[in-house]
Amino acid sequence: MPSERELSSSLNMSRMTARNVYVRLEQDGLVYRSNRRGWFVAPHRTRFQLMRSVSFVRNIEAEGEKPGIELLECEIIRMPSLVKRELQAEVGQKSYYIRRLLKISKRPVLIETLYLPCSRFPGLMEHDLTQSLQSLWENEYDVTISRSEMSLKSTILKENECDLLGVDQGSVGIHLRQVHFDQDSRPFSIDTEDWRNNVVEFSIAVNYGG
Repeated sequence: MPSERELSSSLNMSRMTARNVYVRLEQDGLVYRSNRRGWFVAPHRTRFQLMRSVSFVRNIEAEGEKPGIELLECEIIRMPSLVKRELQAEVGQKSYYIRRLLKISKRPVLIETLYLPCSRFPGLMEHDLTQSLQSLWENEYDVTISRSEMSLKSTILKENECDLLGVDQGSVGIHLRQVHFDQDSRPFSIDTEDWRNNVVEFSIAVNYGG
């Protein structure tokens, strides 16, 4: 008969093995973890077409799913040097700093951080910022996105990001960074998004001239 120590060691090993299996399944996008609730079978990966729209809401709705947005932070700050340079802003100009948690069918999938010049969007904080910001820009400020410059890379999610997204500390995510240009080809927004790495499939269509 195995000793108490042997039984305990075997039980701990079984738990570790099961945990590793779940982590591997999560990496493959087959299950996902919800803090304090356990593991669940993951829905299919949502297709996110970068050429269709930069809007999270429009992309998710086009796939027949329900987007959700939670406002985490919104304040007026002195524009950081890098943001000032990329937005071609004048010295002393201030910007909105907006941070949001975006969801698909109530499941947190990404954290979005935006910088927008206050002079371009007066009174922005008076509006509902849990809606599509692209629609807000178009309808209230007559600002239309003509093009965006994007970069995409893997990243290690920060501690607070892991907590918000319900993933293990040190998890790998997807970092998407966009600079948006208006109808006059002027940069007006910097948008960074940190995604869970197992919820979407990014796609892009390229037409080559003959």
